[in-house]
Amino acid sequence: MTNISPRTWVLMGFALSLTAVIINLFVLSGINDKIKQADDELFKLNASLTNQAKSISESKVTKNLYKVLYHTSKYVEG
Repeated sequence: MTNISPRTWVLMGFALSLTAVIINLFVLSGINDKIKQADDELFKLNASLTNQAKSISESKVTKNLYKVLYHTSKYVEG
């Protein structure tokens, strides 16, 4: 078995490190894209839920208004 020179070890370490950096770049880029998609979906869901809550609140106010008007009309009649 031949001995590998220190310079070869350094070059192999550098090549391995460079390969790891390149692989991580693509992996982390893909993860970052997925995080951005999830964040966009969360924003859309949050806006949708806010609109639904607003509509429910408005419908409750309208229902209570009609209830008051109904009881007022019964009171005026009776």
